[in-house]
Parts: sequence; structure tokens; C-alpha cells
Amino acid sequence: MARMQRFLFQFLNILAVISIVHCQSGDSLTPNSSLSNGQNLTSPGGIFQLGFFTPISGSVNGYIAIWYSNSSLTERMVVWIANRNQSINTSTATLNFTSDGNLILLDNGSWSTGTSAAQNSAQVQLLDSGNLIVTGDGGGGSNETLWQSFDHPSDTLLPGMRLGVDYRTNTSRQLVSWKSVTNPFPGSYAFKMETRGVPEIFLWNGSSKIYRTGPWNSQGFSGNPRMEKSDISSQLDFNFVSNSDMVYYSTQYKVESSALSRAVMSAAGRYERWNWESGRWL
Repeated sequence: MARMQRFLFQFLNILAVISIVHCQSGDSLTPNSSLSNGQNLTSPGGIFQLGFFTPISGSVNGYIAIWYSNSSLTERMVVWIANRNQSINTSTATLNFTSDGNLILLDNGSWSTGTSAAQNSAQVQLLDSGNLIVTGDGGGGSNETLWQSFDHPSDTLLPGMRLGVDYRTNTSRQLVSWKSVTNPFPGSYAFKMETRGVPEIFLWNGSSKIYRTGPWNSQGFSGNPRMEKSDISSQLDFNFVSNSDMVYYSTQYKVESSALSRAVMSAAGRYERWNWESGRWL
């Protein structure tokens, strides 16, 4: 009887360890851990969540996404999608973080960060900025950011993201609309930096330019003279950087601001900013 009790106690302890490893909660993933449908990461301040997302209710076709965790919203406000080019079966897929630091979506191998780190040195964390980061020892002997979702925007610009071009890697960071309101596959509209001549941002519909911001004039874009006097300027600082390495536009929260901000390249071809106080698009 005592032997049976010891065996049962050890068995339950093993189950508890397995549960801790595979049923993650909190804001981070450690090596050899995973997420499945119904399990989420939540940023430290409870602002954002990461998990499996299905745009159409009742469907099993979905994506790994980041959204605002505010439960008062009537619909999930998604700000980033990992595998927007290829949906997965959310009933069978898992998001796995390997011992060598690669975050991979296991469902026909549809998406991964492609990162590597010293054995068991890495971590995945969801920040209150909405940025998902992979950190670890990439070979230099110290902890560093190996990958971040802010370098791979979808249709949404959050404060801290950069919209522009990195000349060193020939990488363009741009916003691309969803194909439709229920299909996050890349759509027809793109909001991106044009670097030929004086840098400025253009709104494209396919191969056609339909809007331009004008060049930066130290206060804002010249094509939008009301920019520095808009309501959002009381919440955000606007930044523009142009040098031999990169050119980009970004925003940052003002120290005294408590509002949340997001700008979206919509499937209807509008570059809009959500006003949380009024609950409507501007």
C-alpha cells in the first residue's frame, strides 16, 4: 500500500511538471515549452495577449496573433499576425519554443522566427508595448534581442514600431492591409516609405500611388499640416530619422499620456487611427 502511494505521488508530480511546461501562462515562454489553442501569453501589465486567433467564428482556420486584452471590446482588436500568408488548423497546431531558441508554429511547418541561441539560454516574452521578442545568447556570450515582431509589421503601427527602410539589410518595414475584414492575407493596400529622392510615405493600391505624406519638415509631414496640432499630438511624439543606415517614421507615447494608440492600414484603403476615448476611427 505504501509503495502504491509513493508511486501515485511521483506520478502526479510528473504530470504537474508536464502541465507547467506545456500549459504556459504569464508573459513568456522558456525552452522546450509550447502553446496550443486556448492558451495565451499576456503582457506584464495585461495590455496585450498572444495566442491562436480565428477571424471567422466557428472556424478552425486561424493564426498566431497579438491583440488587445481589453475585455470591454466587442471584437478582438488584432495588432499583429505571425503567419498571415498561410492559415493553420487551430485544433491541431502548436506554437513551440525549442531548446536552441527557435519559435516555430507546428502545422506543416508554416512559420518560425528562424532564430538560434546557446542551448536553453533563450526566452520569448510579450511586452506591454505589443512587441514579441526572442532574447538569448546568439553566440556573443551575452543576452541580446535575436528577433522581434516590431521588425515584421502586419497592418498596424504601434508606438515604438518603425515604418521605413533599413539600408544595411535592404529591408522595408511597411503596413499592408488585410485582404478583407475576415481575411488577414496581405491585401491590395500598402503604406510604405519611398526613398527615391526626398524620403516620404506613400499609400499604394497595388502598383498605383494614391496618397503621399510629403517630406518631413521637422514638425510633421508637409502634406499633413495639421499633424502637429491634431488631438493625437497630445498623446504621442512623432519621430523621423534619416541617415546613411536607415530612414524611418515612428511614434512614442508622451510620458504623461495614459491613452493607447494604434494606426491601421485598413482593407478599405484608409490609413486610420483608433481613438480609444471616443471609441471610433479617425
